[in-house]
Amino acid sequence: MAVSLGPVSDPGAEMTLLEINQELQSQLEQSKQDFRDLKEKFLVSESTTYILANELQKYSKSYRVWVTLRVWAVRLVPKVRMMVSGGGHQPQ
Repeated sequence: MAVSLGPVSDPGAEMTLLEINQELQSQLEQSKQDFRDLKEKFLVSESTTYILANELQKYSKSYRVWVTLRVWAVRLVPKVRMMVSGGGHQPQ
């Protein structure tokens, strides 16, 4: 922002410098507040992402266990049925 300041000894120039300083201070405070707000949102997002990643990892492990059990059941149930019905080889 280009501002013509004029001579510093001019009383109007001093008021202009004071006004510019106040405006810049106000903008600085607003920028600091915006930064704090963004930092807070980032930390909340980061925490949420961490929690969701942990839940996904738990779900993934549970799903793998379920699939493994399902595969065992699919392979084992016919053998057990055959043994129970007497049609298969029975252990001695």
